[in-house]
Amino acid sequence: MRFDKLITAKLFPISRRDLLVTAGILLCTIAVCSVLRLAGSIQGFAPPVFVLAVLLISRFTTGYLYGFLSVVLSVVCVNLIFTYPYWAFNLTISGYPLTFFVLMTVSIITCSLTAQAKEQARLLAENEREKMR
Repeated sequence: MRFDKLITAKLFPISRRDLLVTAGILLCTIAVCSVLRLAGSIQGFAPPVFVLAVLLISRFTTGYLYGFLSVVLSVVCVNLIFTYPYWAFNLTISGYPLTFFVLMTVSIITCSLTAQAKEQARLLAENEREKMR
């Protein structure tokens, strides 16, 4: 296998399970934010709730693909659905670049930590198998 395909397969694996996890967490997040909006307290809550969603998606999926996808969808949802004017895409909103940057940073750090933890667990299991021999 070529090096570039190996890196691509390791960093951006495509999995039905990961897609379902991503969709499920994002749908739950949209539902929570919709309830908060109906309660009249959405202005300050949508970005942190989506940061939590990105964190969870990055933690429970493999590679960077679904973390990045969740960042893009989260920024669009916060801008389009949960920021005034509602249902209007507005790139001039104050703090919009910061929201994207924070979400991307959370995703990259969480994906990196998760990948490192999984690799350490694999090496530990491999060492245990060697000891058993």
